[in-house]
This record gives sequence, C-alpha cells and structure tokens, in this order.
Amino acid sequence: MCVKKKIITLGTALLLLVTSFNIVAQPVEFSDLTIVVSSCDKYSAFWGPFFASLYKNWPSLLTVNKNVPILLVANKKSSSDPRVTMVNIFPETSWGSNMIAALSKVKTKYVLIALDDYWINQQVDEARLQELFLGMQKEQAAMLHVSNNDPRYQTGDQHPTLANVMFTKKYALYKASLQLAIWDKEALLTLLKPGEDPWTFEIAGSARSHGYPASFLSLSANEPIKYINAAHQGHVNPVAVAYAKQFNMPFDHSGFPVLGRFNYKLTYNLWKKRAQRVIAFIKTPGLVYQFD
Repeated sequence: MCVKKKIITLGTALLLLVTSFNIVAQPVEFSDLTIVVSSCDKYSAFWGPFFASLYKNWPSLLTVNKNVPILLVANKKSSSDPRVTMVNIFPETSWGSNMIAALSKVKTKYVLIALDDYWINQQVDEARLQELFLGMQKEQAAMLHVSNNDPRYQTGDQHPTLANVMFTKKYALYKASLQLAIWDKEALLTLLKPGEDPWTFEIAGSARSHGYPASFLSLSANEPIKYINAAHQGHVNPVAVAYAKQFNMPFDHSGFPVLGRFNYKLTYNLWKKRAQRVIAFIKTPGLVYQFD
C-alpha cells in the first residue's frame, strides 16, 4: 500500500509540474487596432505613470504587439517615450475637435480610446480581450467596453455567443460612454462633434448614438482590463498617488489638488456644467442629434 501511495503521489507531482508550464499565458497578437490616448499639456504629469502602468500590465505592447500604434494627443509638449507617436494640436479648440483630428491620423479600422488618467493596475487578460475583439468584429459593432461592468451599461440582452457580454439598449443613457472601450473608428467619427468636451459627448453623443445602426456592447463580468481613475474634474485621486508611490513611478501632482471626501469647488463646477448642458439643450435640442 505504501509503495502504491508513493507512486500515486509522484504521478500527481509530475502532472502538476507539466501542467504548470501550460498555465503561463502566451502573448496574443493584435492587428487592425490603434491605441489613442486623449490628453493635453496640462495633464502631462500623468503621462509617465500612464505608460509605465500600460507596459507593466500589458507587456506584449513592447514585444509581439510592438506594431500596435500608440498615439498621444496633446498640444505643444511631447513624450520622450519612443513607443509613442505624438499628435500635437495647437491651438486647442475643444476635446471633440482634437479627437476628430487625431482619428484622421489612424490607419486601422479599430481604436482603443483611453483618457490619460486611466491607469491600468492589473495584468491585461489578452486571451479574453482577443475573444471580445474578434466577437466585436464579427458583430460589426460600433463600440465595445473592455473594462467596465457598471450597471448603467447592463441594459440589454445577453449576447448569444460572447460570455458576459450584453447589447446596450437603443436609448440607454451613457451609451457612448468614454470608459475604456474599443471603437469602430468610423462609428466614433460619426458621433463626435467639434466643440464638445468629454462630458458633453457622453450625453449628446449618446443621444446621437440612438439612431446609429450598429450595436453597442458592454460587459456584465470578466472584463479583460481594469484600471483606476487617476483624476476627476481637475483633482488627483489619492488612490493614484498611492499607486504611483507603491511602484516607484515618478508623479509630480503638485499642480493638482488632491480629491477629498467633499470639495465645494468640485461640486459647484460639476453642477454648473450640468446646468449649462440643460440650458443648451432647452435652447437648441436639435443640436444634440445633429451629425456633421
């Protein structure tokens, strides 16, 4: 009995050893995709931690996926990162105008849109991301969230073949959300409008998306990319400060107040912007649905 037990134990150990070699995920190669990072010179302090986090948690961008273009939208400043291609726009008129100009430089059909304060803080699940990306292409979808399972986007039917993927309802709020997502470039260009800031786009662009013929997809679980919001309304998130310190990422945030539990100025500016949008809509509601 003892000899038999030892043989079984040895066999189990060998099986675990062999299996362990297969656990290491192999990098997945992506094509027809460009990463577009939306920023401006004011937020250049965020670039270092953004790209350090990106390469740390998506290392294949420096190896098998080194040909995936990465564009950084700014004004006069430039990144010293050799992996990054600058799109300098000066003078700047609006976020919407910047994005339209940046997308004119994109040669791929699909774009992964990221804001400069989206710091990826966990390893990217490339196999899941590839599964979703291929499913999006087969679906010919306009947009696919890759990092968010917020209940606001879980407003539709389950996708028949993609696990934990949902069709966003036609008239859903924040349908054109700027959370980290892969977009069909032409779909995004159709919804963008010069003069809009990101927050206005999420509202007005969502309204315009109600008439767009392609589907919008969101996640209910198993998102392949996770990140922290390093900034909010001109304030730096203390979580981001701690994250940069933990991984020794230089981050000079002296030009930004740290977000607290309650900030009168932040709250005032937020509600002021909301009031301005409501007034603008009352004055010219048709502009929300206008395509250029």
